[in-house]
Amino acid sequence: MKSRKSKVLLSIVLVAVLLFSNSNTIPAQAETGSYTRLCNVPDEEVTLKDGKTKVKCTNLGTMCIVDSTLYCIKTDSTDSASVLYIIKNYTSSSATITKKTIKNKSGQVTSIGHGNGMTYYNGSIYVATMIGSGSGSQIVRINTSGVIQEGFTYNHSISSISYSRGGYFIVNGKQDTTGYRKYDVVSLASGKASRYKSFYVKIADNRISQDTHYEDGTFYIVRTVDDGNLNKNKLIIVDLSATIVDGKKYSYDVVDINGSGSGKFEIESLDIAGGKVIACANSGTDGIFKLSYSIAKIQIITPVLNRVG
Repeated sequence: MKSRKSKVLLSIVLVAVLLFSNSNTIPAQAETGSYTRLCNVPDEEVTLKDGKTKVKCTNLGTMCIVDSTLYCIKTDSTDSASVLYIIKNYTSSSATITKKTIKNKSGQVTSIGHGNGMTYYNGSIYVATMIGSGSGSQIVRINTSGVIQEGFTYNHSISSISYSRGGYFIVNGKQDTTGYRKYDVVSLASGKASRYKSFYVKIADNRISQDTHYEDGTFYIVRTVDDGNLNKNKLIIVDLSATIVDGKKYSYDVVDINGSGSGKFEIESLDIAGGKVIACANSGTDGIFKLSYSIAKIQIITPVLNRVG
């Protein structure tokens, strides 16, 4: 009888521990991080499909890393053209850059919208276009040479995309007024994105939502202060654990990463490689940067390999 009481007590304790570990009342841990420039990403001029109009791609909007190669996209101010940059040796000022104007399969320069988010999965790059629902593809799949393979529609504009696992992607959900940022887990097939589940992160501020990244159960969200300087950024780090719980409101840690002085330093996107957080940013000279911070519980991160599931 005494043994049974002990087992019951142990069970109660275990349940209490599990409930506490899933609580959303854990306060966010905050600190100030820093950055180091690795290489520059120059602008590129593109001639549109009319053969006459020239535009300059100046907005460094998103990036991803595959093995030792970094891919990023720059788009012109009218969202008419985009260039895929293929950067080898990106950790050095002697990085080698190959530029591919993004085109359709017929070889015509084709818009992929604002090109605000990207992720790699199973040999392809998936780009969040920020195109509104009903007027084009909210996600496009391109190959690593910048050729559009297919598009996917969804019920709202998509500004961020991250491959998670099992063939599923995480995209931003529709904005709501509850003080929480919604994210949808979706599958992509037959030209459509289909919602599988959703989760929430409590974000209520005047910051611009940039791209996101998922890495082994940790979800990274980049946000930038919406002011004239665009040089104050928050890296929000969410522990999603092994399984994303549908409808759950997650707590998070915060790292402030700000530019020096009043010059522009707008972090747009990030990835993890070799245990380091690598980001692209629009600044006086756009470039690739290494971000540094020391929050203990999020230091164990693994190198990025080809993501195939």
